[in-house]
Amino acid sequence: ALSLPINNLVGTIPTSLGNIGTLTSLDFSFNGLFGTLPPSIGALAQLSVISLIQAGTPGFTGPIPEFTSTSLTIFLLALNDFSGTLPSSLFSKASLVVLNVDSNSLVGTIPSVISATNLVEITLSNNQFNGPLPTISNLASLQSFQAGFNSFNRTLPDLPA
Repeated sequence: ALSLPINNLVGTIPTSLGNIGTLTSLDFSFNGLFGTLPPSIGALAQLSVISLIQAGTPGFTGPIPEFTSTSLTIFLLALNDFSGTLPSSLFSKASLVVLNVDSNSLVGTIPSVISATNLVEITLSNNQFNGPLPTISNLASLQSFQAGFNSFNRTLPDLPA
């Protein structure tokens, strides 16, 4: 684990950080980090937690890379300026419990069916997503679904019973 939240760190995340193949957790939240997220971070095979919440300028920008880890449980990239589409593969990760990309500049659609059935929290608010809201009736563990301040269609999704 590499956990350095709230440390006044500035600069970019070095690509070489992706060479630490045994890294399971990466938390650089609430620092002064900026720039793009190296694709090598997404390739960390054992990564279970990523937390890069910045809450300030400039924050992270550019696209969110694909994440290949099959043990990813916590995905917190809120309060940055990520752009482009959210990798749809995130919505099929069986291990994923929390997905929070609140307050970025993400665009595109969300898969109509989310097969990551262990999700407890999904936060997509304050982006530029569009299209239909996903069906969430199959997410028995879901406690919170927040998707306000986007451009989703007005049709409500199927809700859990």
